[in-house]
Amino acid sequence: MGILSRLGYDYGTRSKERRKSIRRGENVDAWVRTDGSFAKQPCKLIDMSSMGVRISVERPEGFTGTFLLLTSRDGSSARRVKMKWRRGNQIGAEFV
Repeated sequence: MGILSRLGYDYGTRSKERRKSIRRGENVDAWVRTDGSFAKQPCKLIDMSSMGVRISVERPEGFTGTFLLLTSRDGSSARRVKMKWRRGNQIGAEFV
């Protein structure tokens, strides 16, 4: 048995889903504002569920704790999120 099989990957099908809610692929432009900052940083909203999001940012180093995810350029649509993980330039966060 290969490592991918041991990790629950089915060849030719999707891997086993362990999330509590289904994520929808979005791949749209969004912006983030870290706590204590008024500056917006562009990001790409990769996917989203009722519980959280996965985003891609250019400079993920400054992200810790909570931040605002803006899904409109003017900030009229925003949600506070809490970072759960970071891998490379991708961040997973849950809605708070």
